[in-house]
Amino acid sequence: MNNQNKKTFRLKGKPEDDLSPVDLKQNDSMLQELINLSPDLFFRIDLKGFFEYLSPSAKNLFADIKKKGSAKTLLIDNPTNQETLEKIILRSKQGEFIAPFRLEFLGKDGKCITLEIQGKPIEGNGKVIAYAGIAHDISSLIKAEAVIKKQNNRAQRELDLAAQVHLTLIPPNFENEQVSIAINYLPVSGVGGDYTNYKLLNDGSMIFIICDVTGHGVPAALLVNRLDSEFERLAKAKPQPGKLLNKFNNFIKEYFEGTRMYLSAFCGHLNFSTMKLTYSNYGHPPQMLFQTMNSEISSLAAQTHLVGLTNQKPSTVFEEKIDIRPGDRIICYTDGVIEADGSENEMFGYDRLKGFILKNTMHSNFEFNEKLIQEAEDFTNDGFNDDICVLSIDIKAQS
Repeated sequence: MNNQNKKTFRLKGKPEDDLSPVDLKQNDSMLQELINLSPDLFFRIDLKGFFEYLSPSAKNLFADIKKKGSAKTLLIDNPTNQETLEKIILRSKQGEFIAPFRLEFLGKDGKCITLEIQGKPIEGNGKVIAYAGIAHDISSLIKAEAVIKKQNNRAQRELDLAAQVHLTLIPPNFENEQVSIAINYLPVSGVGGDYTNYKLLNDGSMIFIICDVTGHGVPAALLVNRLDSEFERLAKAKPQPGKLLNKFNNFIKEYFEGTRMYLSAFCGHLNFSTMKLTYSNYGHPPQMLFQTMNSEISSLAAQTHLVGLTNQKPSTVFEEKIDIRPGDRIICYTDGVIEADGSENEMFGYDRLKGFILKNTMHSNFEFNEKLIQEAEDFTNDGFNDDICVLSIDIKAQS
């Protein structure tokens, strides 16, 4: 044989000197051996629907298989199969690109098997005459996908139910002669770690709280449930904010030590007789008091570290008092508001929040909350990435 006429191939990306020419006849033989070893089906189907296969694996896949026959006789009788096969034949005739597709066949054990098929049209004399491809049995994958889908659907139903239960912890808006309370809560993942509540006490005063548990999702929501029970219990004892958060701190340290779950918390008490706001802030962002008399904002800053992280003595109380007047507004929020990311990697921040407060004092606190959340959302790139909770309290009158 003339070496100049000998057909050769070389592996891409390798120096020519590293490889010896390989006769295509020998290469075809090697390729057939690989096909024989493969569990996949190598086949060809003509435009009339008749096919022939190269792989012995076909005998392990199908209940009844002939070397050459009609592909339709092997298909499970369902409309999807028929439509898919007709589309593939039509696209093959037109020489179009065909993306991987799936067909269902009658398997050797009498059960349905699903094959994922990919290949390309074959031309002869300038025309498309057949479609050649490789079929891979993905029946086990289909079953696994079905199990996973079922589990995901069940988990989603449970999460949706948990979200409904979680929302019941957030009290409704409220208004009477002394005060107007507006609450907006947007968890980032159905259930979240933000929490707020208020209680009207028998002496006519009011105690309220807003918290932000570290983390998101179910673990944070479970802690919120425990916090709600604890707040309900402590509010009945009428403690001042400093003592209440002190008890919160001891509670978290006792029952959640080692979980690395902490929370920031702001608790306030409104006395409508003395017109005093008493508050305690454990690692929470500075909450805002808009004072209508001078149109100024007072920041109610943190007095100590996060709840559960503070190592102070059990009796230590952090607490301050400030005068309030009719027309004042207390704005409480979680850090999801001020940490909303903007288009230039800039956070919404305190200055924008203060500017928003000053520009929107004419709105009711119910409208104020809605507008604030919309303002922060418009500022973000892709929506909020943290839970959002806003509690605004308007002081209406002295009792």
